[in-house]
Amino acid sequence: ETGLVPADTDAGRDDRMLCTWQEIKEMHDSGVIDFQCHSYNHDLVFTSDNLVGFLNPAFVSPFFGKSDHPIVIQDGEQLTFTNLCCFRGQTAAGHWGTPIYEHKPRMAAPQRYLSAPALRERLTSFVRDNGDEAFFERADWEKLLHDEVKQAGVTTRGETLRGKDYQAHVAQELERSVAAIEANLPGKTVQHLCPPWFVAQEAALQTAEEIGFRAAFLGVEQRAMAERPGAMHRVQRLAFKYVTRLPGSHRSSLLRTVLDRSG
Repeated sequence: ETGLVPADTDAGRDDRMLCTWQEIKEMHDSGVIDFQCHSYNHDLVFTSDNLVGFLNPAFVSPFFGKSDHPIVIQDGEQLTFTNLCCFRGQTAAGHWGTPIYEHKPRMAAPQRYLSAPALRERLTSFVRDNGDEAFFERADWEKLLHDEVKQAGVTTRGETLRGKDYQAHVAQELERSVAAIEANLPGKTVQHLCPPWFVAQEAALQTAEEIGFRAAFLGVEQRAMAERPGAMHRVQRLAFKYVTRLPGSHRSSLLRTVLDRSG
């Protein structure tokens, strides 16, 4: 997730959760650790206009993203839920009420829904005009926002990227990651991909192959397809529950592993 790599100046921050490029370069130069593509933002995308909630003070985004849908421009950059809720001290204050739609990992999504800025602005303005954070202390705050959505009607519907248009978006995300890695690690050639959440639609894998990836590492729940001669390899990753069975002084017994996983 190269888009979340902190600046070298953030190296001393107590809340830092990822390595800086300088640290990554030191590991890369050691010759022991290899760095390949894991996407640029490691985010999910909206896949339909099925509304599932609203951005509110109780909203907690996991570090690796809730949705990559841009909701505000700050200093020329599109900030996402990931940025606003948990990255580098950003907060979502001022953007409460932003609609949250059904979503999936970018490479596992069949399409991407782009919500209408007009609806987003209507909802966030409504929240600001009715107390901002204090608005969410009302027992009926969610109903009020749903009422606003109904009143907005079809004039604030978004659009959906499908087929080649959506795959162009997937390609851009992967190419940004490759460019960042190769720019920060001189002489490096990125050829391998590990899709976020271990999953990807076949269309996204074909897109990765067209870009030039030679192998994709997938989760155990995704069956590997029969490979064509010269095609990008599909490699299934080791399931987490078996990691403790890897050789080493602290290797877990098979019985202990099964008992631990069964609760």
